Order: sequence, then C-alpha cells, then structure tokens
Amino acid sequence: MESIQKIDQPFEQYREALDALSAPLLVLDGGGQVVAHNRAWTEASTEHAVSFPPDVIGSRYLELCGSDPNLGAQAALGVGQVLAGQLREFRQIYACHTPQHEQWFQMRVTPFANAPYLLVVHENITPLKQAEEDVRQQYEFAQSLVDSSPNCIELLSLNHELLWMNRGGQALQELGDLGALRGADWLGFWSPEDQVLALKALDAAGAGGRGHFQGERATASGQRKFWDLAVMPVRDASGQPIQLLVSSRDLTTLRAAQKQANEMNAEIVRVLDSIQDAFVSLDDQWRFVYINRQAERMLGRRASELLNQKIWDLFPEAAGTHTAAEMQRAMREQHSNKLEYFSGLMSRWLEVRLFPFAGGLAVYFQDIGPQKREEQVQHDRSTVLEMTVQGQALPQVLHQVAVMTERQWPNYVCTILLNDGGRLYTSAAPSLPPSFQQAVDGLEIREGAGVCGTAASRQELVVVEDVTKDPYSLDYLNLLMTNELWACASHPIIDGSGVVLGTLAIYARHIGPFPGELLTDLKKAGHLAAVAIEHHQLTQRLVVQATHDSLTGLANRALFTRQLQTALDTSRTDDLPVALLFIDLDDFKGLNDSLGHSVGDQMLREFAARLQHCVRQGDLLARISGDEFTVILPRTGSEHAVQIAQRCLKALDAPFVAEEQEREVYLTASIGISVTPEGGHDAETLRRSADLAMYHAKSRKAGWAVFEPSLNRHSYERFQLAAYLRRAAEKNELEVHYQPQVRLEDQVVVGLEALLRWKHPHLGLVPPAQFIPVAEETGLIVSIGAWVMHEVCRQGAQWLSEGRTPIRLAVNVSALQFEREDFVGQVEECLRDTGFPGQFLELELTERLVMRDVEASVHRMQQLGTLGISISIDDFGTGFSSLSYLPRLPISILKIDRSFVFGLRTHSVNYPVVKAILGLSESLQLVTIAEGIETVEELNVLKALGCGLGQGYLFARPRPADEHFWASIGPDIIQL
Repeated sequence: MESIQKIDQPFEQYREALDALSAPLLVLDGGGQVVAHNRAWTEASTEHAVSFPPDVIGSRYLELCGSDPNLGAQAALGVGQVLAGQLREFRQIYACHTPQHEQWFQMRVTPFANAPYLLVVHENITPLKQAEEDVRQQYEFAQSLVDSSPNCIELLSLNHELLWMNRGGQALQELGDLGALRGADWLGFWSPEDQVLALKALDAAGAGGRGHFQGERATASGQRKFWDLAVMPVRDASGQPIQLLVSSRDLTTLRAAQKQANEMNAEIVRVLDSIQDAFVSLDDQWRFVYINRQAERMLGRRASELLNQKIWDLFPEAAGTHTAAEMQRAMREQHSNKLEYFSGLMSRWLEVRLFPFAGGLAVYFQDIGPQKREEQVQHDRSTVLEMTVQGQALPQVLHQVAVMTERQWPNYVCTILLNDGGRLYTSAAPSLPPSFQQAVDGLEIREGAGVCGTAASRQELVVVEDVTKDPYSLDYLNLLMTNELWACASHPIIDGSGVVLGTLAIYARHIGPFPGELLTDLKKAGHLAAVAIEHHQLTQRLVVQATHDSLTGLANRALFTRQLQTALDTSRTDDLPVALLFIDLDDFKGLNDSLGHSVGDQMLREFAARLQHCVRQGDLLARISGDEFTVILPRTGSEHAVQIAQRCLKALDAPFVAEEQEREVYLTASIGISVTPEGGHDAETLRRSADLAMYHAKSRKAGWAVFEPSLNRHSYERFQLAAYLRRAAEKNELEVHYQPQVRLEDQVVVGLEALLRWKHPHLGLVPPAQFIPVAEETGLIVSIGAWVMHEVCRQGAQWLSEGRTPIRLAVNVSALQFEREDFVGQVEECLRDTGFPGQFLELELTERLVMRDVEASVHRMQQLGTLGISISIDDFGTGFSSLSYLPRLPISILKIDRSFVFGLRTHSVNYPVVKAILGLSESLQLVTIAEGIETVEELNVLKALGCGLGQGYLFARPRPADEHFWASIGPDIIQL
C-alpha cells in the first residue's frame, strides 16, 4: 500500500488539475497498473459501476478491460499495444447504457511525453453519437428524397462532365448502369439546335446564376423525350460554384397533351366560328376572352377591339337590369340559364344562353327578331280572334287588325273599308286623320273608283306602285299626297259565299313595288278581317234569332223573360203595378192537323200582326211557344189590362184567309191576366198566375180571366200529375220510342234518337211537353233519365246480340242529370251492366245546359269522351251566347233546332242562319243533324246547303222497339 501511494505521489501536485477535467481518466504506469484517477472517475463510478469501479488504484487495467463487458478483449489488446510501444494511440468507442439512458463513451489511450505513464481517458460522446445519427438519418432521407424524385437530377463538373445521376433520373433515362456515362460530355446528349440553349443555361449557372431551357433528349433505348431543365450552381464554403446541379422534368406526355389540347382548342375555335349562333367567352371579371366570327358580325366590332374589355362597357344599358342579374346568378351559382334580351345597341331581340365554367361564363346569343315578330303576329291574330268570339264591337276588332298590319310593316299605313249598300265606308284607319276617312267614305264599288273601289269591283288584289301615275287615283291625288301616301295595295274582303264585305288596303310612304311578303301578309289580314265580319254578321243574326221569334218577328221567350224581370224591377222602384197577359189560341193543334202547318204558320203571323196593333208603345208582345203569346204591360193595373185583353180578343173577330186554300178561318183565344202584387211579386209567380188564369178562361170559355188566389187549384192538378209520374216507372207506364236519323243524300238510317213516352191508364197519352217540365220541377227527371239510359243501352245491346248492324243511339240528358257529380260514374256503370259499347252511345245536351257552367261542362264531357261516348248539342242556335265557347267544347255532333228548319226556304228569314250554322259546323269539323224535317222543300234546301243528316216526320215517326220496328224503318242502315 505504501508503494502504491509512493507511486501515486508524483501526481498529487496535479490532483487539482486532473479533478478539474470533466471526463473520467486513469493514469497507468509502464506495467499497466492504475496509479491515479480524477474526481470525475469517482463520480462516474457511482452511475457506471461496471466500467468505472471506484477502487481501481493498484489494479491492473488490462484485467479490468478484459472483465468489462462493454470494453472487452479488444480494449485490453489496444491498451497492451500502447504499453508495448506498438501503437502511438489507441481509441475505442463503446456503449455504456443504463436502464434509463443510452450512452456512448470513447476510450483514448495515449502515453505521457517524457514519462513512463499512460493516460486513459473515457469521454462521454453521447451527444456526438446522437448528432452523427441525426446526420445519418438526414442523409438517408435526402438520399431517399433525391432517388425518389420524379425528376432527373444530375451533377456536372464545371466542364460539363456528368458526375452523378439519381436513381429516378436513371429510370427516366432508361439506364441500367451509370458507369458507362460517368465523365461523359453532358452537352453531347442534346441535338445541335438544343446544345446552344443548353450551353447558355450551363454558362448562366456557372457564373453563379440560374439557367433554364427546354429541349429533346434521347433515352438509352433511343426514345426521344421532351425535357424542361433548371440548372443551379453547387457552391463551396466561400460561395464559389464548384459543380452544376441539373434538374430535368419529363414533359413529353404533358407536351403531347398540350399539343392535343391546342389542336382541340383550334378545332373548337373552328367549330365556334362556323356555328350560326354568336358566341363569346367571359372571364370572372366579365371581360371578353373569346369572340367568334358570328359575334363579330352581330356586334359590328372586331374581336381584337373587344378582347379584355368588360361586357358592361359594350352594353351599358344592360347593367343593373334583370338580364345582368341573371348572368351574375348563373356565374355565382354555376347554373346554366336561358333568357331573352332586347339589345338597344343592335336594335334586335336576342335569345341568350348562359353556360358557366370555373373561370367565367360562356354566352351564346342569336337573333330571334323574326321569331318575336311572328310571336307578335300570332298574338295579334289570337287577340283579334278572341275579340271576335267575345263579341266585341266590329270597329274595335277591325281596328286591331289594322294595328296588327301596321305593327308588322311599320313604314306602311293600313285602312279597312266596309261595304254598305254598294259603297265603301271607313271602319279602321289608325294612322290617318279623320279628314282622310271623311274624304273616302262613300266610295263606289266600281271599276275606276280609286284603288279600293276597283279592287272591290274586280274582287282581286290591285297594286299601284305610284299613285301619281294611276288614272284611278287622280280624284284623290291631293288627299294622298297631303298624307304622304305614294303607293297602294288593296285587297278585297270576301266571305265564303263570294260576297264582297269590304277592302283592306295598305299605303306606302314611298314610290315603288311592295315586298311579296307584305302582299302575303295583306291577304292573311284580309282573311282575318273576313272572319271577324262574318262572325259579327252571324252574331247579329243569332242575336235577333235568340231574342225574336223567326216566324212572327215578335220577342221570344228569352227576351220576354228578361223584359219581365226589368219591368218588375222598375215596378218596385216606382211603386207601380205590372200586368201580364198570357194568350193561347184555342184548339190550334186541330187547325194544324186539318189545314197543315203552312196554313197554321200563316195564321200565327197574321195573329201576331193584329196583336201588335192592340198593344201600346212600351209594351212587349212576345211569342213564347207554338200558339202561346204574352204581353208585358208596365205601369198597368187590372182595369186597363182587361181593356187591352178585350182589344186583343176583338182583333180575332175578323176572319183569317188561308191563302193556299182560299178559305176563311176563324180563331179564338183565351187570355189569362195577372197583376202585381196579387198575381205575385216575382217573374215566375206572375207568369204562373197568368198561366192559371188562362187555363181558367179556357175552361170557362170566357175569353179572359184575371188571376185570383182560388186559381191555385191548377197547381194542385200539377201536383197530382207529379204523383202519377212518380208511380209511372213502377207500373211500367213509361216506354222508349225511337226515331230514325237519316243521311239526307240517300235517306239511309245512321242512328236512332230515343224519345220518352207516357201512357197513363186514366189520363191517356200524356204529351212530353206536359210531363217533362213536371219531372224537372220535381227532380223526378233524374231517376226517369237513369231508367231511360239503362233501357236504351239494354235495347242496344240486345240488338247487337241479335246480329243487328251497330248503330248510334242518342239519348237526351236533362240539366239535373248532367250536373250531378256522379253522372259520369252512372253512365259508366250503365254501359258495364248492359254490355253496350260506349262508341255507339250519343248523349244530347242542350245549348243552355252547357252554358250554365262552361268549365264544368267541358270537364264532364271530356270524361264521357274517355268512355267512347259522343256528345251532341241539341237545339243549337237558341242560345247564341255559347258561340264563342263552341270551339272549346269536346263535341262531335251539332243539331239544328227545328225552329230554324220549320218552313225553311231559300228566301225565308232562317235561311242565312242555317247556312251560317252549317258553315260554322264544317269549319269545326262537326257532324250536323237538322231536326223536325217535315216537307220535301225543307229537305231539298238542307241538302243544297250541305247538311249531312236529318230527322223528322218526313222520314219516320217515333215508334217502340217491337218486332216490327226494323221492318218499319227499312233495311238500309250504316254505322256513323
């Protein structure tokens, strides 16, 4: 121990210096024995007991190394070699880990200079090892990043020799091994043209800048690729370029795609330039980025002038409008849209279609001026037709026709003149002063009477290109020149019968020919005017027919009803009575049966004429049915009403002369008188009271009678009739008779109309005119109508089962039936139960029934049409108000009321009405049936007018469907 201390003593003077060192250290003598250690060794020994035993003085260090698992035999060998002088220095890095930390130490063994000792230092190099690990990981990451780069990365010398290439670049260049190319001249990889650009880029990087170029370079397999290259300098510590780094992107595919895109873009441009629509493309700042040729033509500007300009600069009037808002919404919401826009810049209507895309808006637009003009023309024509069917005044309708023509041709002036007794009078001239109209009014229809008079006379278009040279215009030349009318084209307005209704003329404010399209439009406008005029004339005739009796010219039931209500309204206001006379000719049916209907008609006309001399001005005389007349006496009491009734009866004292038979005929009448308030306060009660009084007078043969409350007994009788009628169906008193409908040309049967008959055991045969009103008043018509419908369908199905030729069966439908919600369902159920096909069933509806609620009627008729059922309008012409709705009704058959057919001759008052109805029916493609044909003359007139079908006593009377039925109507039957 003393020797050890002695040996250690030379280092005591260095103890403070050795302890100041942070690394653990030992001092060995020449024999490898530990002679000293510092404080750091002692402190480290507590943490690293294996490698740094605290008590090592005097120990042989070689043994310590050999027993230390961290140092091992290599450390002992190294230390021994330094002791033997074989190594100048020995270093060993070893791990000395604890459960908490990984640590690394470096053992460094060096001899003392000029002393026989070794210094063994154990330095903690854990931070250094961690730094080295970080550098290694960063290097591996950088190496991986470079190798995995999609670009080709090459390192060149300043002399342009290839030094290195990343793995990704080798794959792109299709190189298996870089060795063959290492050191090669990099410029040699490029074509002579590209070498110039490549050298320029290399020189820029060699000078410390950055180079860039694009070119083609072949891969190892010979495939040519297009590259985009960036060249950068690699600098040394002083910042001087020592090498060149080249990064190349393979743009071959991209370049091909760009080329394809350019080709496609060129093709798109060619397509956009060839389309008929104008097309522009706007960016998100509303600037023009593309304008095709059609857009250039429409805008009147070249694309080069407009590109990069904002669209609102070109169309300032559009800013802030609905159009601008829709364009902004389309771009904002990325939704396509279509709109119409009138451009003040181009003075035309445009259809604009918007297609947004990510960077802006594609806009297609085309001139729709012709379509808009055609739409306006169609709108004007529809307006004219609507005004016509609505019954607006003819001057207003013709004014609209003239305005329409002038709107089509703005630089021209239109006039419409109407024929009145062979002269022409102005009906419409919207752009001419009244003085012009007054000057031309009364123009004769003759050759040479101006352009319009000549056109009407010739019944053809007359065109004068220069009125100053037209001899027919000399009388009106000053007038024409004053109004600056230098040319004229006049077209006659002619109806379907060839009658000249007037002229439609158009004047030009310049000398010269008229465009062919204008003359075509003039002809169309003339036709439209003809339709309006004919409709007006027909309406006027129908108005008269609807309010007046065709035979006598007196007011009919419709006008009577309205006037009676008016008189009662006035009576309540003035507090004055109203009297009503109900006049019925006695036994007039017997007169018809014995002398014939023609004599009966003559008697009725003469009786009406006599009655007109018996009433006062302001009284209304009306014929409300065959031999029934009424007189409304406003502000008249019972006493004066009796006087007028007596005057009417006295008018019958003189005999009537039957002209055909040259014999005298005496007529008598019964008159019922009802006066407010005893006779009632409303029209229906007053009429019923007069009716009761008339029956009372007839039963007493007193001539006249004033209504008294006791006359209500008659109401009881009607009640009794209703009671009998309720039991009629149960007792099989009702039966259906059938009357044939024939084709007038050859009188072949085409259908049958079902007619209801009632034979009461005590009352006998009750006329339909007597019990049908009672059935309707009591509502019995609904159940009776259902029974008739079922009976007709059953009979029709039976005839079909017997092998009879299918034939149309017509059934009359009352208003109470038709207006029921379940009516269509009942008809469908009836067809299903009987098995009768719907296409052979026809339902007859009256004009007044349909007009009660047109919309509901149309809907219900459409539902019936789905069952195959055809619809006919019965008694047509008795309610003219339906004319404007007729085209809307889903009907197939029109029945002309017998009141028009009765006594029909070519010169009778009903002739033009029947002709007009047939013309209307033909234009609407409807089948027409004339009812009540009783004479050959009526038949011949109807055939001459083109009426196809008819029915009446001339062909057959209604009869029941018994075993003799078919034999009675003949074998000729066709299916309509």
